[in-house]
Amino acid sequence: MQRLIRNMRYLLFLGLLATVALSEVKAAATAFDWNDPASIKTYYAWVYKNIPWPQFVKTSSFDSVKAGGRLTGSALIETTAAATAANHEDFIKSTMNAANIIGQLLAKGAPLDKASVILRMKDGDAAILLPIEALKELGKESMKGKAADLATLKKISYNIVHTSNWSELDALIAKVSSANSKPAR
Repeated sequence: MQRLIRNMRYLLFLGLLATVALSEVKAAATAFDWNDPASIKTYYAWVYKNIPWPQFVKTSSFDSVKAGGRLTGSALIETTAAATAANHEDFIKSTMNAANIIGQLLAKGAPLDKASVILRMKDGDAAILLPIEALKELGKESMKGKAADLATLKKISYNIVHTSNWSELDALIAKVSSANSKPAR
C-alpha cells in the first residue's frame, strides 16, 4: 500500500513539474547574500509570488533557524484545506513547489543543513522532511528554465518523493478520515 501511495505521489507531481520547473523564474536584479537568513527569506517570498500554487494555498513563507552551528530551513504553507485524501494531490504539489524553491536556494549557495515543509491545514500541521542533496540537484536543474532536461527533473523528483518523510501528513489524513467515519452520537 505504501508503495502505491508513493507511486501516486510521484505521478501526481510530474504534472506540476512541467509547470514549475520549466517556468523561467528570474530573480530581481537584487544581490542576495545566501548566508543571510533575511536574504534567503526575501528570495523565497519573491519566487513564491511568481509560480502557480494550488488554489487552497493562502500563503507560504520561509524561515531558518541556526542551532548548534547548523542551519535548518522550513517553508510554511498555510492552506484553507482539510487534511483529507481528496486534497492529497494538492498537498504534494504544494510541498514540491516549496521543495523547488528551497532547491534553488541551495543551488545558489544557501548553507542549509536540513530542510522541511510544514503544511498548516484546518485539522493541524504536518511536517515533511526533505533530502538536501536531491533538493540541490532539483534547484540546479530547474533554474535552467526551459533548457532544463525533463528526464533529469523526473529522476530527481522521483527521488525526492520517495525519500521524503510523509508520515505526519499520512497520519493526520488517517486521523481525520477515521474521525469523519465514526457515527455521530
